[in-house]
Amino acid sequence: LRSPPSSLFTTLTHLEHGYNRSIPTLFVLECVVMYLPNDASWELLRCLADSVKVPHGKEESRADDPFAAVVLYDPIPCHDRFGSLMIENLSRAGITSRKGRNTGTFTANNDDSNGTSSQSQQQQQLSLEKTRTLSDQLRKLTGCGFDIAAGCDMNDAYNHGVIPASDARRASRCEMLDELEEFTLLMRHYCLAIGVASYGRSKRGGGRSDDGKAGSSEGECVGLRLCEVGEDSAMGFKKGRCTVVHGK
Repeated sequence: LRSPPSSLFTTLTHLEHGYNRSIPTLFVLECVVMYLPNDASWELLRCLADSVKVPHGKEESRADDPFAAVVLYDPIPCHDRFGSLMIENLSRAGITSRKGRNTGTFTANNDDSNGTSSQSQQQQQLSLEKTRTLSDQLRKLTGCGFDIAAGCDMNDAYNHGVIPASDARRASRCEMLDELEEFTLLMRHYCLAIGVASYGRSKRGGGRSDDGKAGSSEGECVGLRLCEVGEDSAMGFKKGRCTVVHGK
């Protein structure tokens, strides 16, 4: 994570790893982006989105329309006291600081030498400090080049469809909770977000069919269906319980 994202793909494309840009790929980032400097997190997500949009070989040689999807599980501090305490606790542990942090890592905008001291400090804040809400997370994904992003907080994921009711009951039996209010509060400060970037023909029509379902019309990328909402949602996203943002 201290190296430019391009080095990640250099490693992945080694023969022993078997990564191929021309086939659908899912990247899972569980509490990873939160620890990156904000500008570095943008660069990483841009590379993931762009990975599928770089043509390799002749387009007609592709059997299917490839896509790249990223699933994020990250905290969302929001703008309340609980979220502030989350960041303060990390600051006490030396992980982050509201005053900015000299991480020694690469930056996406390191050619700007004319910025003020406050701007420099702001660039060194971690993604956790700058991406405080679910909407921030989703707009970040589409801003990095993903065609569509959808997500919900973990309280809605747990209670409203993403996690099957049978799994929720099984989890509840593993450990009894005395303070459900605290559990609910914590879950509302974490989110599940998914972004999908498609290649070629899937860009026509914005990835949505006439019935409002992402990627379900003929010629559209099947990967976009990961962000569908409703009874047929592959992820279990329920109407009124998730947010969807479309890229430009």
